[in-house]
Amino acid sequence: MAIKTYKKGSKTRVATNFLVSEFCCKGNDCCVAAKIDTALVEVLQKIREHFGVPVTINSAYRCEKHNKAVGGAKNSYHTKGMAADIVATGVKPLEIARYAESIGVKGIGLYDDFVHVDTRENKSFWYSHKEEKRTTFFDENPIKKWQQAAIMDGFVLKFGADGIWGAECEALAKKALCQKEKVGYKNTHLVKIIQNAVGVTADGKFGKDTKNAVIKYQKSNALESDGIVGYNTWKKILGVAK
Repeated sequence: MAIKTYKKGSKTRVATNFLVSEFCCKGNDCCVAAKIDTALVEVLQKIREHFGVPVTINSAYRCEKHNKAVGGAKNSYHTKGMAADIVATGVKPLEIARYAESIGVKGIGLYDDFVHVDTRENKSFWYSHKEEKRTTFFDENPIKKWQQAAIMDGFVLKFGADGIWGAECEALAKKALCQKEKVGYKNTHLVKIIQNAVGVTADGKFGKDTKNAVIKYQKSNALESDGIVGYNTWKKILGVAK
């Protein structure tokens, strides 16, 4: 993370799809410079590339004067250049929030018509202007969460994320999704669920450390210890009783 200062209104390109001017304070006659966190730019660019549609920044940097005028929090991350309120063309705010969560964004506020993202170090999720606290923007039902991850990774589920473990889910789980020679090795959202279950860093990459952790997990749960996350291992991770 690095906070950089630019001249207000500058057309300097800070990422493939973003200019400095998009991050500048919206106030009039209040400031002449803009602060922008490079980590925030990276987050917005990832969101832009993931959904493949324009991302509009409603509000990013706010100088102290403008922040006070709009009723912003005294120590708002907007005043530090570390926050942005965004919309993505044709994408529901909930989907943006879920994707931001999936790539490790710690500060996320979900509103009816936009999403707030910031680059704070400690996790804080909330919903609406009432700031109702959330632990996740995914459903807590582990099966539904798994289905949501599968959909985000490009798999098609006829009944969507309904939270029901049916034949379609069984068939998908039996594909051993995280083996290089099998379907889905690069499906990072599903890999993260595995990594969280076996206790390694959830970076979405099924490498040697993750495979070794899976083998250890399988041994401790009386499963075939081959490091392959197939049907029986998924059932244990998700608590499926079938």
